Parts: sequence; C-alpha cells; structure tokens
Amino acid sequence: MLVELSQLVHLEEKKIRQLQVVGLLHGGLKLQILRINCPGGYVSILKPEAPKIKDVIKLLASVWQVKKMIMDCALIVNTLSSQTAEEFLEEVINNGLKASSSTITLPWSQDTPIKLPRQRTK
Repeated sequence: MLVELSQLVHLEEKKIRQLQVVGLLHGGLKLQILRINCPGGYVSILKPEAPKIKDVIKLLASVWQVKKMIMDCALIVNTLSSQTAEEFLEEVINNGLKASSSTITLPWSQDTPIKLPRQRTK
C-alpha cells in the first residue's frame, strides 16, 4: 500500500517521507495499531503502537453505532410487507403501473461520471 501511495504522488521524495499506512490488528479484547512509513525515503519502518484507552473507547462506541445502524436496516428489509393480498393482486394485475398514494419514488440522481485517462505531462 505504501508503494502504491508513493506512485500516486509520482515518487516525489518529500511527499513519500510524509506518507504512512495505518492498520488495526485485533483479536478478542486486544487491539494493536500498526503504522508503516518511510521517513528517510529509503527504508520502510513498521512500528506497532499501543492505543490510548480513550481512543479504544471511542472506537468501540463507533463500532457499536455502525452495528446498530446495520441491524436497524436489516430489520426493515427483513420485515414482511404491510401490503394486503388484495393490494398485491391489484399490483400484479396492473403490472406495477399504478402507484399507490403511499408509494415513495426516489428519482435517479446521476450516473457516476466516466473518468478519462490522465495525460502525462513532459
């Protein structure tokens, strides 16, 4: 990853010396932060760091919030529709052309633009 980042900054030494890649290694209730950088420009240094307890608590709170959001979304998706059998039959007969008054239509906002290849300057 550090090599890829170096190539993205066009191998500019000043920028490479400032780059770093951070990772989290966790198992059970243990957490370790790993950081790799290249401050001298030639040798990569992998340095394990002990996280501060305050940072770990914030991380755990964030993970819990994300898990709650995912569980709420899964509950909505997995809950059976409140549509009656008659409404379902009418929708099938009309081939979905007639929208009920309670239907929300989310318009398509925009396609992702196609990136043109960058031209190298000499």
